Amino acid sequence: MKLLVIDGNSIVNRAYYGMHPLNNQEGFPTHAIYGFLNILRRIREEVDPDGVCVAFDRKEPTFRHLAYPDYKAQRKGMPEKLAVQMPVLKQVLDAMNIPRYELAGWEADDLIGTIAKTCEEAGWDCRVATGDKDSLQLVTDRTYIELVTTRMGKTTTKEMDPAAFQETYGFGPLQMVDLKALIAEEFPGMPVAVCANLPYYITSPILMKLLEEGCGAESITVMVQKEAAQRIAAKPGTRDCGALTAAIHYYSEPEKLFDVGKNSFVPAPKVDSSVIRLKIRKEPPVSVPDEKYFFKVIRASFGQRRKTLANSVSGGLGLTKDEVLCALERCGLSPTARAEELSLEDFAAFSAALAKIPQNRT
Repeated sequence: MKLLVIDGNSIVNRAYYGMHPLNNQEGFPTHAIYGFLNILRRIREEVDPDGVCVAFDRKEPTFRHLAYPDYKAQRKGMPEKLAVQMPVLKQVLDAMNIPRYELAGWEADDLIGTIAKTCEEAGWDCRVATGDKDSLQLVTDRTYIELVTTRMGKTTTKEMDPAAFQETYGFGPLQMVDLKALIAEEFPGMPVAVCANLPYYITSPILMKLLEEGCGAESITVMVQKEAAQRIAAKPGTRDCGALTAAIHYYSEPEKLFDVGKNSFVPAPKVDSSVIRLKIRKEPPVSVPDEKYFFKVIRASFGQRRKTLANSVSGGLGLTKDEVLCALERCGLSPTARAEELSLEDFAAFSAALAKIPQNRT
């Protein structure tokens, strides 16, 4: 037997923020409901469970709030246009005969963990559909996480079993429990921030690992070489930007805080440093149907920065120059455009146009 457990609040938030607003004829917002049901339908088809249930948070304080009054104090409340859709969504689930669980004093996460444990004790398999990476600590040989991402109506799901978890993070699910316990013990209910001094040669891979995999932090503050900081904090469409710049701005809002002169260190290095802060975005500023291909186009665009996009992208992606020129024209971009001239919106449109060229995704 296999049970699919839906993290109600996580999925409805993904639907609400990941879709264009929709309203019925009376002006009542409906896109969270519509998006939730679409995600539910899709995951049921993918997982093919014997049963489905949904867990929701409640408004009342939990035992965590009673133990620590500032628990999640930094978190904003639910938007009114989402809040009014919640009762209707629950009515729809009731009409569909899908059990839903919520309990005063407890979070949906607590209920999901209990349900997963109960399934395992009964010899059942459990699949948890959520966009919350904190739930990855539940991964076992019988409990997998269906990790959901939704942007502008486009939903993707990645199944995280023990092997996928190990491949992604480099350690096992049980160690994730230890990490979460350490953070919860040392910083109960507090926002998490990453702070580090990064050597030049590993600045890009470490930042991208943190941003792509998601570290649960609200911000990342690092000291890097001044040259690297200029590229990271540069705005897309300016001379100093590069492939790293575009990726940083896709996942975060970078800000250069201050410079640190080389004479501040003993022994003094040869170059100055800068401190930058990356404020993690809840959702990317542009909608792309395929992030992997989007960044592939960006890397190809900056691969030979002195060349025009028609030349650098055709060589980098194995396309003809005419195909790239046609894609540029469809986006309203100049045939002589270079990578540093494009904004994130331009790259999103450009990658979407290139993706329509047959047999170019290799």
